[in-house]
Amino acid sequence: MDWLKGEYKDDRRRVVFRFHGVEYPVSLRREDKDTGLLLILGKAALHQAVSHSAERFGLIPDTLLNQLNRLLEWIHEHSRRYPIIFVDHVDKIRDPTAAREVLIDAFPQWQRLSASLVMTAPFEYTLGELRHSVESRWNAPMMVYPFEFPSPVDGPIPQVYWKMALAGGLRGLIQEGSLRLLAHYSGGIPRYFVQFLRNACIEAHLSRHERIESTDCMVVVNRQLRNYQDYSVRQLELLAEIDEFGTGLGEAAELLRSPISLLVQPPTEDRQRIVVHPLALPALDRFRRKQAHQKVNHGER
Repeated sequence: MDWLKGEYKDDRRRVVFRFHGVEYPVSLRREDKDTGLLLILGKAALHQAVSHSAERFGLIPDTLLNQLNRLLEWIHEHSRRYPIIFVDHVDKIRDPTAAREVLIDAFPQWQRLSASLVMTAPFEYTLGELRHSVESRWNAPMMVYPFEFPSPVDGPIPQVYWKMALAGGLRGLIQEGSLRLLAHYSGGIPRYFVQFLRNACIEAHLSRHERIESTDCMVVVNRQLRNYQDYSVRQLELLAEIDEFGTGLGEAAELLRSPISLLVQPPTEDRQRIVVHPLALPALDRFRRKQAHQKVNHGER
């Protein structure tokens, strides 16, 4: 309690933990213990242990580790299930040194936790020189691929997009053409599709439309396209190469993350497929037209 700077309340029957301006109250009464709050506390405690630069990925203080393990054991005792800790946002690490610290150097500390661990890993650091080091500790990575996404013009729309729209309460409020556009430009990434749906609802409301129209969807898509205007020439060359040959990640791995420009697809015939995200294609098309124009001008000289 002291290390986590908890503050006792109500004659020590309750303790409040503060992390980044948010209070997490936890009842200390046995009959009032809430598993959800305890899980929040466990996650916050683990984050706090590695958030200071001086202690980052160093040995977790034994007292904290022991307390967290006691919490995990309490969860197992009351639920009769073994806890699983999901460590998110690791896939957003861009620096190879930081990735090595998390995936390799800190592994002995991760291993001391009395729980199974599921970690989102940067795809590029499961390849190349780190591949065997990562797999020997964490096992082979499990790929979560994007959904199939429809053509913007015709063809079937996978049912998963209709289900997400209906779950959002949009029955009768979005037509097939509008759903098709949002599904296509999401690139099969559920987070993008849900964000697009939300923003299209706002656009339709501001435009006083009774339903989500295609024009509302294109306002949302065009706004998102602005995030894809800052490519370097080298990045566009890499995109063009991958779009042509469908494989070859290498130094283009940075394009897997926000804004997502490449999509790793399920392998076919033992070959990992990589495609350009639909939102990145307009920038790639402009780059190719510019290259073609330069070649024509060079030939005329």
